[in-house]
Amino acid sequence: MKQSITNDEWSVLVKFLPKGWEEEAVARKAFQRKRNVDSPATLLRLLLIHLAGGTSLRTACTIAEQSGLCKLNDTALMGRLQSSHDWLRWLALTLRQNICPQSSFERYCKKFRIRLVDASIINEPGSTGSDWRLHYSLDLETLYCDTFKITDCKTGET
Repeated sequence: MKQSITNDEWSVLVKFLPKGWEEEAVARKAFQRKRNVDSPATLLRLLLIHLAGGTSLRTACTIAEQSGLCKLNDTALMGRLQSSHDWLRWLALTLRQNICPQSSFERYCKKFRIRLVDASIINEPGSTGSDWRLHYSLDLETLYCDTFKITDCKTGET
């Protein structure tokens, strides 16, 4: 599995991002200083390595360093991730609006409460199998978590 985004892939991906996405990173306090991360684009690439790539914080930092993107430790990446939540939510809402205009979306939301539901397996360090299951529900209109529950690994999605 490919772990990083090449420059060619990145240039294609950027074309799909909403106008003003870099300025929004500054306005929403996701990108406040250039220490070790030189731009909102670098920050987004780093976050995507972790979030979309499904890597740990430490692995994402290692991939970023090996690819020459930036040098950061896992604690610093966690801090950047926490300060980026509002910006990432803005990106997701804006992309959703570009796909489905607000008037069409609101028409469905008046009739139905649309939720995205998933369960993920959580393994404790040193574990040889599944330990826990995180059940998570996201309200599609607001993109906020409306329910979560942690169960043992035997409980399935319901």
